[in-house]
Amino acid sequence: RTVISTDSHLHELSSSFNQMLGQLETLYENRLEAEKSSVLNQETLKYSSHLKKKNLEIEKANFQLKEQYEELSALFMVSRSLTSSLDQNLLFEKVFNILRDALHCDRIVLLLYRPGSESLEVTKTTGLDAGTVKGLSFNLGEGISGMAAASMKPIYSTDLSTDDRNLNYKGRWVSSGSLLSMPMVLQNRLIGILNIHHQQVDAFNQVSQQMAQAIADQTAISIENSRLYEKTRTLSATDDLTGLANRRQFQDYLQREWAQARRYHSQFSLLMIDIDHFKSYNDTHGHLKGDIVLKKVAALLLQNTRGIDLVARFGGEEFVVLLPKSDKEGSLSVANKLCSCIESEYFSGMEES
Repeated sequence: RTVISTDSHLHELSSSFNQMLGQLETLYENRLEAEKSSVLNQETLKYSSHLKKKNLEIEKANFQLKEQYEELSALFMVSRSLTSSLDQNLLFEKVFNILRDALHCDRIVLLLYRPGSESLEVTKTTGLDAGTVKGLSFNLGEGISGMAAASMKPIYSTDLSTDDRNLNYKGRWVSSGSLLSMPMVLQNRLIGILNIHHQQVDAFNQVSQQMAQAIADQTAISIENSRLYEKTRTLSATDDLTGLANRRQFQDYLQREWAQARRYHSQFSLLMIDIDHFKSYNDTHGHLKGDIVLKKVAALLLQNTRGIDLVARFGGEEFVVLLPKSDKEGSLSVANKLCSCIESEYFSGMEES
């Protein structure tokens, strides 16, 4: 009995021990699972944080790429648009449109530099009444515009209301907000100034300033091209000696005037003028003196005709005057007046020839 009783107790103890081992094994497995889950959660959190950081970096890079793309697109549009414009008024309109689209600015003032005069003159504006600053000029070094021109470096005023350099366009327009005063420079030569206004304080970031500078540089090139084109066109249509319109320009004017007269049933007159005894004068005194006579006659013809009339050198000592909207009686009066002016003028050496 005793043995049987002992065996029974051992059996119970063994069962309990086995049960306890099973529980310990379960607890150990649960603990391992918990630790594994904890590590996994930590790794997940770490990965999630890393992923979030990478996403932010990607978003920042995408934003920068977008800005660069917009900048390059704008510059491409500027280059393509401005290089195709030789007419200055059309050119300035395009510049203003590009600046408004690219920088979202409110008002723009264009000032052109006049070499030799040491001053900048307001040439075109947008966003404000043109009459407000019409004819206004700044000397080099005067105000923000003059200082930017003198240094040929951009000036950024973040708040015009607190900037002592701000002259408010000499009291004609009280400007507020922020201002970018961008010099237009070509080959170290000042072309002018672009004043770009925004109603908000500190509205232009670094990218905006770089964009404005690039547009100003391209505008300087376009303005110079326009000037060269105008100069070339003027030279091709002007007589070198007298400065009058040449025969080619006269033919162009005549065709336009003829077309308008036919269309609107209007009239015009033409005076053909020849200097009497000019060959004799040339033979007696030489071509240099003859050139002086030609220039003097040309000046007299210009001084005694209207602004709408065209005075041209037709060739040699021959001149022509086109009188728009002038009838026979009016043109005869002009012809007689011109003859009298020439006749009463003294020409050196005229007695001998």
